Amino acid sequence: MLRAFLLLPVFSFSQTFPSHEFKIAQNGLQYYIEQKGTGKKVRKGDTLLIDFIWYSKSKNHEIKYSTYMKGETPQNYVVDSGYYVKGFEKSIKKLRRTGCGFFIIPPKLAYGSNRLEGEDTLFYYIKIVR
Repeated sequence: MLRAFLLLPVFSFSQTFPSHEFKIAQNGLQYYIEQKGTGKKVRKGDTLLIDFIWYSKSKNHEIKYSTYMKGETPQNYVVDSGYYVKGFEKSIKKLRRTGCGFFIIPPKLAYGSNRLEGEDTLFYYIKIVR
């Protein structure tokens, strides 16, 4: 369950989002669309250029990876390629091109108990550059 406010550090500053602004999908994915986007709806097989930040709850919201880190650049991403966890795939389909949002991925849509990350809840900030 989310606290009254969820603090997620993004870029070099922190933003606070009231938990009531997060929607919860039937599969347990929680999401807050910061900017819906103006482009086409994302579909299977689309190739996108994305920026993202990945946090892990069990690691005290330690940034695991970010395209915003020094030396990193936006990544090409093919929708439903199977390269990312299931929750990431479902998250990105909530956006349109040029959109961005925050996503909380429960363990069952992440690594479950069979992977190195274990039962972690994952936190993503995803922005579709184009």
